[in-house]
Amino acid sequence: MLHLVTGLLALALATRSARNLALGLGLAYILLAIWGLLTIDRGVGEILGVFAVNSATCILWLLVGLAGTAAGAASGELPAMPKRNPRERPRLRRSTRERSEPAAQDPAPAPAPLDPEAERAARRRERRARRSSDPGETGSA
Repeated sequence: MLHLVTGLLALALATRSARNLALGLGLAYILLAIWGLLTIDRGVGEILGVFAVNSATCILWLLVGLAGTAAGAASGELPAMPKRNPRERPRLRRSTRERSEPAAQDPAPAPAPLDPEAERAARRRERRARRSSDPGETGSA
């Protein structure tokens, strides 16, 4: 029951102050473990007449508490995000690969147009090739 309540509390408060939550729950679990160890008599004890404890439970609470305080102490304050003008468009960063590669060159220029007679001859050859490859056509036009 205790773990369920602290888990729900952690989910509710994690986005607001995760560091303070980790420190607070860590210290609470450490105090609970010490209290439980002091109340154990012949391997079993009770805290406030609600939580039945044994030495394994107290060691678990001690480890969870140490992990929580270590996590809270290790996490520092997050750096502030830089403010930007909402009207300003975000700049897209180029990847390192794009920066290292030379810029793409323009495609090769189109070939110079042929003289009109050569163009007509090329069109005639294309028409003949299409007619000869078209199986549905019989005879000449």
